[in-house]
Amino acid sequence: MQTPIWYIVEQRIPPSLEWVKLTTDCKDTEFKVTKYTSTKDHYFRVRAANEFGVAEPSMPAMMRKKEGRLFFSPFSFSF
Repeated sequence: MQTPIWYIVEQRIPPSLEWVKLTTDCKDTEFKVTKYTSTKDHYFRVRAANEFGVAEPSMPAMMRKKEGRLFFSPFSFSF
């Protein structure tokens, strides 16, 4: 019998060292980020989870800021 797996997606915006959960029940390997500003760097990481517990986080992926542009834009990423 196979155990269902879900994903926890977390974000960190420097200079903060705190990881904030964006979702705790992603059932797919793709997630759409809806609140993002292009004037700051953003780090993302993913944890797999099942009924037995939560895995260690993935290595962070970074989305770099774009100088001189201020906008909020949704985007998706796959893991």
